[in-house]
Amino acid sequence: MRGTDARCFPLALVATVTSKPGAPTQEYEVALKESIATWNERAAGWDSQKEAQTYAEQAFSTLEPLLIAELPVGVRPRVLDFGAGTGLLTAKLLPLAKEVVAIDIADQMLKVLGERIEQEGWTKIKPVCGDLLDQAIRSQPIFQAPFDLIVASSVCSFLPDYPAFLDVVSKLLSPQGIFVQWDWLANEAGDWASGFSLEQIENAYSANGLQSVRVGKGFVFEFQGKELDVLMGVARKLLADC
Repeated sequence: MRGTDARCFPLALVATVTSKPGAPTQEYEVALKESIATWNERAAGWDSQKEAQTYAEQAFSTLEPLLIAELPVGVRPRVLDFGAGTGLLTAKLLPLAKEVVAIDIADQMLKVLGERIEQEGWTKIKPVCGDLLDQAIRSQPIFQAPFDLIVASSVCSFLPDYPAFLDVVSKLLSPQGIFVQWDWLANEAGDWASGFSLEQIENAYSANGLQSVRVGKGFVFEFQGKELDVLMGVARKLLADC
């Protein structure tokens, strides 16, 4: 989860992401390494931050009723938590899930999650360090079975190629599987560096094998004295793509 401080993402990477979608550039690769280093530095104290805890709580509060409404009664979904970080949201998903695969590019964030797994005796959380857009990562056995639910908390607006990510999501989802994302809501100018507009989300879903279920404001997050709108996008895998 990258929920509480999007601003710590290197500005060079944000510029690359927003202006040069597609194959990663050399500039992107450099900025990505800087970003990984930044998040690794923050890993040790991340779980103690009240804002990080609150964001995970608010995101989960919008997800739980959705799962009750959209999933068959008694079904425990196989879940992929994309950008899982230290697992603040992952842990909340655990009681509802059959299995949770927690993937992140920052190895030290996952190290914290691994320590929690060992301390709590969690057996249903499977951490994976790597880039989901990397075919070598997706070729691992853990990604061969489909996921009933894929979640991404405040990471999608910083991806090098959001449409390509959604295409991967549609391929990883089970028939009628659900994808849920939370991201900052873009300002009136539609600046991707501040997040997404609702229209951008809707168009990206329809172009990449997903059917929009709901796209709108998920909750309002208070951060450093400001109220920030967090959008929630929900999509279902199209039957035609199964």
